[in-house]
Amino acid sequence: MLDTAKISAIFSSVKTASEIAKLIKNSTVPLKEEEIKLQMEELISMLANTEIELSEIHVMQKEKEAKILELEKILSEKDKLTFKEDMYWMENDNIPFCKDCYESNSKYNHLDSKQEGTDNLVRYYCNICDNNYCI
Repeated sequence: MLDTAKISAIFSSVKTASEIAKLIKNSTVPLKEEEIKLQMEELISMLANTEIELSEIHVMQKEKEAKILELEKILSEKDKLTFKEDMYWMENDNIPFCKDCYESNSKYNHLDSKQEGTDNLVRYYCNICDNNYCI
């Protein structure tokens, strides 16, 4: 979550930096070189802190965008998923997914298949959890 304290600190730093710059610019009394240097150092420090805080917010924003994309993908996949014959099937995919792997870990593990015997039944099995399915 975007830290409101960080945002407040940034606004405070920018305000202080702006006030220092205005003080230097609008000074009617000639400032000594040492005073100007001190004010400029403080101004540079405030701007550097602001830059650091903004870069941290930028990183947090990128992380949130990545998480949103990941969640949107999960929602999109769920819309294309159907449950039949005790297995999960994805739209436009002829290979089913293991029910137990999906329901326990939200993992899409394709099942392997083999046709056995003369009954024309297809047996699916999961290499992850060792479950077997037959249709």
